[in-house]
Amino acid sequence: MNLAYLETIKLTKKFGGLTAVNQVDFSIEKGQISAIIGPNGAGKTTFFNLISGFHKPTSGEIYYKGENITKTPAHKIARLEIARTFQTTNVFEQSTVLDNVIIGYRLRTKSNLFDAIFRTPREKREEKAAYEKAMEVLDFVGITDLAHLPVMAITEEAKKELPAP
Repeated sequence: MNLAYLETIKLTKKFGGLTAVNQVDFSIEKGQISAIIGPNGAGKTTFFNLISGFHKPTSGEIYYKGENITKTPAHKIARLEIARTFQTTNVFEQSTVLDNVIIGYRLRTKSNLFDAIFRTPREKREEKAAYEKAMEVLDFVGITDLAHLPVMAITEEAKKELPAP
């Protein structure tokens, strides 16, 4: 039996008299892909805000790799590589697809301005790791062939394929 990679036990969030998430038991194993679906107002966003530490639960527990992270601050949860994204995203259209993915990963690095200016070994090591991780992500979604294209070129091409209004 595999240990749950991420698990919630009776996770609940109340806002005053409104119960947004009600005793949710959820688990996912490493490498598993799952989706949370439901109508508007069902509590999906609140659920993700609880897991990422943005909101603290009213009751219940959250475990990551067997460790209780229920009271862990959001910035520390992000360092565990648990983060949420937003439905409306912005990309740097002049930058490549690869650079846009790398930017998301750099949150987890420790390099600072000094490292960047003087190209320290840590900066070089983290830059290489960010590149490799970004390529791994692009490979996972099957778009490594787009890695070095500017996002603008891809979005313009996609617009051409949309049906006329």
